[in-house]
Amino acid sequence: MFQLAVGIGLAESALSEGGGGSSEPLALQVTDSGADIEITAVAAGLELTISGTTVFDGTYLVDPAAVAAAPVNLVPPRVVGTVSVGQTLTVEGGLWVYDSTEPAPVFALEWLRDGSPIPGASLPNYTVAAADDGAVLSVREIAAGQQAESTGRAVGGGAGLFVARVGGFQTYTSNTSTPSFPVDLSGFDAGDTVIFLYGSDLFAASATVGGAAAAKISVDQNPPGAGRVSAFSHVLTGPGGPDTITLNTGSARAKHMLSVHIVQNGSVSDVVGAYRGNNGNVISAVATVPNGANAIIAAAMGAGTPGTVLWGGVGEVETTAFASIGRYTSLAASTDAPGGPLDLSADIENSGHAGIVAVIVAEQV
Repeated sequence: MFQLAVGIGLAESALSEGGGGSSEPLALQVTDSGADIEITAVAAGLELTISGTTVFDGTYLVDPAAVAAAPVNLVPPRVVGTVSVGQTLTVEGGLWVYDSTEPAPVFALEWLRDGSPIPGASLPNYTVAAADDGAVLSVREIAAGQQAESTGRAVGGGAGLFVARVGGFQTYTSNTSTPSFPVDLSGFDAGDTVIFLYGSDLFAASATVGGAAAAKISVDQNPPGAGRVSAFSHVLTGPGGPDTITLNTGSARAKHMLSVHIVQNGSVSDVVGAYRGNNGNVISAVATVPNGANAIIAAAMGAGTPGTVLWGGVGEVETTAFASIGRYTSLAASTDAPGGPLDLSADIENSGHAGIVAVIVAEQV
């Protein structure tokens, strides 16, 4: 089972000296020596940038106070494999951060059937039993009393909509018109859909996944300046694995961000976008949400002085803002939103040019 736990010596970090410094924490412990990790103190906390793993590559915002209190999960575990009776599933462990001045956490697993622990199922592998047919299986990762649970996956012909994020935000700072990002699509197969949202100072005209052309599903609205977000979709034609997503903006820029998602048993039903060219305005876009199982994936990007991204109208929201690329990026996500019009809005405080794109996914029936 691949898992990454990062221990940060909070007592020795720049934040403990008043914040805003650029020095890295002196104590850093990593469970996987192949990971390349950079930690930077920013106004909102610590930025953790990971590369060399493909599974967890990206940038994450860490709250030192939360880490000091208990281990913090940044990426939940996920279940990999074919979800049918007789097949063996595997856990891909999550990404955790803990205070290295405390003992390293001991991790435990629980396989769940319809949300309840399966007796005796606590290993990284699980063989789907006859009793699981028609149920939803998931896995729970536990560290020092803190829990992180994977997205549930239905067994048998009743497989429902499955939407999961692959890693965290990735940033790319080289001046190029063709930024490339690593992505690990292991455990996914032909027919699954990769949806990715890209932000830069220019819209991306095209994109590829492993050299194969992806479909652009957002519409450019030609706003002034930075904060332009584009959305793409790509259907896998075979088993997934470590791969590369490459964008093409036409002209070189040095500010790039990417968020990648996987969809099973679902399709894009609506894509909306909105932009602003000055400070102080909430960006708002009205999306049409179908009745039944659905998911919303929305990304925002802005340029300007440090600020915070505030989301509204999405229900359950996952939000993380970063300053490492000089652009303020955020992700919002929701599942099972009520059907009908949805006013999706984001206010990127203290920011100039900004934009959002929201992708609505509906279950295939």
